[in-house]
Amino acid sequence: TSKEICAAKGCVRPVNLRLSRRIAATTAALLVFAGAAESELFVFSGHVDGRSVSLQLDSVQVGKIDYVSLPALVKGLDGSVKMREMRMRADLPGITAWVAYEDERVSYGDESGAANMTVSLAHPVSRAGSDVLIAVRDVTDFFAKVFQVPLTQSGGVEERRTVSIFRGGRTEFVDSGGSRLGRRRTLGPAQPEPSPQSWIESIIVDPGHGGFDKGLEGSGGLLEKDVALAVGSALRDALAARVKRKVILTREGDLGLTRKERVLRASEHPGGILISIHAAGSFSPLARGFAVYHGPPKNKRGTRTQSQTATRLRARLGVVAVDQSSIIAQHLADALETATGSSPRFSGEAPMRLLESVGMYGAHIEVGCITNPDDESLLKSDEHIQLLASAIAEGIAAYLHEPSRESAPLEPSDKLLR
Repeated sequence: TSKEICAAKGCVRPVNLRLSRRIAATTAALLVFAGAAESELFVFSGHVDGRSVSLQLDSVQVGKIDYVSLPALVKGLDGSVKMREMRMRADLPGITAWVAYEDERVSYGDESGAANMTVSLAHPVSRAGSDVLIAVRDVTDFFAKVFQVPLTQSGGVEERRTVSIFRGGRTEFVDSGGSRLGRRRTLGPAQPEPSPQSWIESIIVDPGHGGFDKGLEGSGGLLEKDVALAVGSALRDALAARVKRKVILTREGDLGLTRKERVLRASEHPGGILISIHAAGSFSPLARGFAVYHGPPKNKRGTRTQSQTATRLRARLGVVAVDQSSIIAQHLADALETATGSSPRFSGEAPMRLLESVGMYGAHIEVGCITNPDDESLLKSDEHIQLLASAIAEGIAAYLHEPSRESAPLEPSDKLLR
């Protein structure tokens, strides 16, 4: 009872019994995740650069699926790992892979860091404190497809079918009754999701603000509406030369558009994706750098709302479609990070009213903090505007699986490193 709990804790005020049970359930789940669950020893063997390799790793069970440490595997093959807030970079000779947490998609490319290819795993990769976990079932496919390193696996037991890995920045658990500690993910028969090439016909670039709506203003007088138009116009040209899709600009001059007018213009191209261009502002003069946002948002109970586009796509094609906005945003963040040499100020999910209103997949990009003097100076530079536009075009091309250009991939400029 609540009185007994209170007596045990030595407290004075009554204890909420429901809250106590929730805390106990959460603590039990964390203990299971920390290693209290049954583990198995797995051995991964192969030949790398002419030498034999044998790696022994203990597994961690998550929802009856065996997971092992991905950094331990990469380092065991003489590779290197860099942990970021939203993803992990793994390098083996000649190949770089970007592994997003709580996602099945892995982007990879040459050692310059430009990610221009993508593979899908059977289970999402998960962040667990200072470690990153990959499902045992995915290990051989991951190293064979991404790094061209064939491995064989032995040990453990037959794989289980239930998956309980959740998106949203951390791993959570649900009980058999489907509690609100998390959202259950299960494997089941479904038709394959159509590739982006099969349904994306156009790319709509929407420079934010304009006309009467100036947006933010930097200390040097630079207006957000002018930055958005400059980047949007350069992006239109970069995309026209880079991808085989129709490119539409919602405004080409200093034109003021309401959100409804932007939605109407974008809705004229239902087979498209929307890229909204803005600049950021902050009360802190130290805030700087780019950010990439995507929707749809989560409601108050923590469950993901479905965009109109996802619903229409399921109905039209009869498939279980993955929300593409998060994948688009990840490609954009990777490309911008490679081009600028700086990690994103933010990359993730947030309520984006325009994206949700138009019912399209896409992303909202803040190309810099206009209230930061250094960023404002960069955003006045035509060279930096072209760099940003080229990076965004490369990110979209990588998402569309467009072949890489013959020229060298984007590399960080020494002038922009910080």
